[in-house]
Amino acid sequence: MGGTDRQSRHADGGGRKENGKINCFTCSHFFITHDPHEPYGCRAMGFKSRQFPSDVAESCSGMQCQMYAPKIKRQHGHE
Repeated sequence: MGGTDRQSRHADGGGRKENGKINCFTCSHFFITHDPHEPYGCRAMGFKSRQFPSDVAESCSGMQCQMYAPKIKRQHGHE
């Protein structure tokens, strides 16, 4: 059942690049470290890397990243 939930996170297509890989820039766990040696990070998996975290996850596990969570779009405006 958990696998289905994870798959549904990707179902909208917004989380994937044209090549089918996960787009870290649309993930809520992704961050820019400002470290020139390890510029990309993943809060969910707790690491920084030269490569995109989803690529590291796939190369280590053989599976696409299972931690992907789409960013929640904020509404801009005055309340």
